[in-house]
Amino acid sequence: RRYARLPMRAIVYDRYGAPENLELRLMPAPAPNANEVLVRVRAASLNPKDSLIRKGKFKAASGGTFPKLLGYDLAGVVEAVGANVTHFKVGDNVFGMKNGFTGSTVAELAVANEDELATKPASLSFEEAAALPLTSLTALQALRDLGKVTTGSRVLIHGASGGVGVMAVQIAKALGATVTTTSSEKNLDFVRG
Repeated sequence: RRYARLPMRAIVYDRYGAPENLELRLMPAPAPNANEVLVRVRAASLNPKDSLIRKGKFKAASGGTFPKLLGYDLAGVVEAVGANVTHFKVGDNVFGMKNGFTGSTVAELAVANEDELATKPASLSFEEAAALPLTSLTALQALRDLGKVTTGSRVLIHGASGGVGVMAVQIAKALGATVTTTSSEKNLDFVRG
């Protein structure tokens, strides 16, 4: 069934540029297609990707139509599922990242493809879960897929206290690597932890 297109609150922008272009606005709620999940967003996170797209750095990929919604990472509760969705049901707690260059997670409701979501671990808050997808996937792809890190590898991670760096340290260790890091002095205790 189609989800009612009631208004929802979302952060949007009508032109590329500065953060001052962002505004909270009522927008039509999305409806999931056959392979999508409609999520009531409980938390969303922002990453450099969001700023670069908002500034117009990827116009060819993000398109020139406005308004545009903000955000790619999310965590929330499944509100509705498309006809072909098999892994999730209404009421499931999920988290994930929308792929591509069309954001929409800084809103009350967002749709994502079924394969862009995972079940949220009960041990994580919605806020913690929403902070993980883009940074974790970036670190995983860099280490496992591009760097071919395995047991016995030696890895140097610059900026180990940043979003991707924090994830990279943990993933490199999980892959069996010996990890050396760099960080600013103010974050040394955090990185050592």
